[in-house]
Amino acid sequence: MPTTGSGLSIPTIQIGTIKVLIILGIRRSKWLQLDRPLVLADLEVLELLPVEVSNGKVVCEQYFAVAQRTGVPQAILSDQGSDLQSGLKLLQNKHPSVIGLSDVAHKGALLLKKQLEADDAWTAFKMRCGATKAAIQQTPLAHLAPPKFKDKAR
Repeated sequence: MPTTGSGLSIPTIQIGTIKVLIILGIRRSKWLQLDRPLVLADLEVLELLPVEVSNGKVVCEQYFAVAQRTGVPQAILSDQGSDLQSGLKLLQNKHPSVIGLSDVAHKGALLLKKQLEADDAWTAFKMRCGATKAAIQQTPLAHLAPPKFKDKAR
């Protein structure tokens, strides 16, 4: 298989028992002609794959299916989810030239989360936010309630 493609895998939020992996891509030759950063419009949908189980083996099979049609990707950019990481490692066993990349938003969020989790002041702040939300939820001040805290680094 030729190494002409670049890939981006984006797992969507799981609803019910189905999880969908969306694989977007751009040909390397097209990417090299751009004189600007990539934008979503530059990418094409290579695959939309609904599954009930998503693990490294399943993701690797999905990557291989796309690679059969488009060529082995030069790089795969993902949010570093465990199923995507495991699938990438399995793909790299067969194609070691494939580079795994982290998207900058998730990488930055993970680094920040790691730093904040060790901070007692941050933990206290989160607890006070939760208590404030509960205290003002059914009052005229409800519009000032802090948003629901999200534990995932996104």
